[in-house]
Amino acid sequence: MRSQFLLFTFLVFFTGLFLGILRIVIPVLEREQGLSAEISILIPLVVFGFIKGIFNFLTGKLSDILGRKKSFKWLVGSWLSWLL
Repeated sequence: MRSQFLLFTFLVFFTGLFLGILRIVIPVLEREQGLSAEISILIPLVVFGFIKGIFNFLTGKLSDILGRKKSFKWLVGSWLSWLL
């Protein structure tokens, strides 16, 4: 149960971080760079798609090399050590 709570807390934190960026950075870019509303809506979606695609590719390669369970343990362990 504790691990589910930590995962949920982790996801809520990064969701809030992403929404904060949307609410603060995007309007500034609209004013300073003269971006239209359509472009400012598409920027976060495109960036998220590229980053998700890159991480899925890298995780797939790591999973092919180490195996699924070992790569999951390695990724979780590296994130936890970085957070501590």
